Amino acid sequence: MILEKLLNNLATTTSEVKSSAVGDMYMASHKSQGVSINARVFRSVIFPWRCHQDDDDFEAISRGITTVHQTTGFDPGQQRLREKRALPPWPSSYQARDKPPFTGSSCDPLELTVETNAFALRVRFVAQPVRALAWFRVADSGPHSRSPAKAGFASSSETGKGRCKISGRNIRHGYHLVKGKSSHPMEDYLVAEFKKVDDRELGLFAIFDGHLGHDVADYLRSHLFENILNEPEIWSDIESAIKKAYDRTDQKILEKAAELGRGGSTAVTAILIDGVKLVVANIGDSRAVISKNGVAIQLSVDHEPSTERRLIEEKGGFVSNIPGDVPRVDGQLAVARAFGDRSLKAHLSSEPNVADDIIDDDTESLILASDGLWKVMSNEEAVDLIKDTRDPQAAAKHLTEEAVARKSKDDISCIVVKFN
Repeated sequence: MILEKLLNNLATTTSEVKSSAVGDMYMASHKSQGVSINARVFRSVIFPWRCHQDDDDFEAISRGITTVHQTTGFDPGQQRLREKRALPPWPSSYQARDKPPFTGSSCDPLELTVETNAFALRVRFVAQPVRALAWFRVADSGPHSRSPAKAGFASSSETGKGRCKISGRNIRHGYHLVKGKSSHPMEDYLVAEFKKVDDRELGLFAIFDGHLGHDVADYLRSHLFENILNEPEIWSDIESAIKKAYDRTDQKILEKAAELGRGGSTAVTAILIDGVKLVVANIGDSRAVISKNGVAIQLSVDHEPSTERRLIEEKGGFVSNIPGDVPRVDGQLAVARAFGDRSLKAHLSSEPNVADDIIDDDTESLILASDGLWKVMSNEEAVDLIKDTRDPQAAAKHLTEEAVARKSKDDISCIVVKFN
């Protein structure tokens, strides 16, 4: 068969392999341990996730890929994996890594089909060699259903959901992102995943709202939670650990300014510990709101230049008040705290506010969202809009669509966590 060499190299667990021509595309169907996986010929989701583009296994497998027009030999050294586009995640046990599955014009993506435990990406190949492949890893296995998502998107809207049973409590999350009206690419990124660390069951949720580019937000998506969880005092003094991790992450971003650019990002992070304790931290104006008995409680703090004028001026900066415009740090940035922003960092803080709460029987939902949502609706309005919506993915989508209907022009990202 056309894909025989590729599929024979993919996994020793293959029990059934079929391939068929669909127009000018080819599809490989693979079954492993009872899980059906459909993948286009450019890459299978079951490819070992620890293999990088310079590994021998990577080269051996990719060399066997056949397109409609020709057999394409891959030179791993020529793989172009730097472009900052990414696949959306899907509600399955597979997760896209940080790099995109395609970057060259030789690979034309048609559509992503979500299945129960797999995905199928339809791709149209042309005569030129395909220059980039996706990297995937299999999510942690365990007794729970886990749907990790680390997402940033170039398309107009993306959505997804996941669930986990922690300490007897069914916890579900959903998310939805919508690109704003600006001409620049989507600058919002999010994290939504369940993870076991040091015998603790964690829910990790975050919104990163970038400005002057998406690179800093993308970096935070990949590194901030890792840095927090690697702090030695994470379980003995979690507030101190989070503040240290925020500071160290910001220092690393500043060191990488030549690579990450002159932009920055706000952040709101939420760590759910064993289903009973919630710890929220934030810098900037992305917000976390929890609902208890129908009452909206804001756990984050909006760091606006007008409210932090004294701190900014003590650092030698100023806050502009131009008629018709919002207050800005040094006449430029509309938030008083942020990651990155090297040119403003002398007058800009990256110290987060940290708050915690207990998840009890009165707790209904948690909303994390970028300011594209909060500019057009209050905390109470957001809670009221989703109080009768059981599905968190539908709730997140409803909130973002309502924000768009209210003429929000910014990128909008939203995570809703439902507690049962």
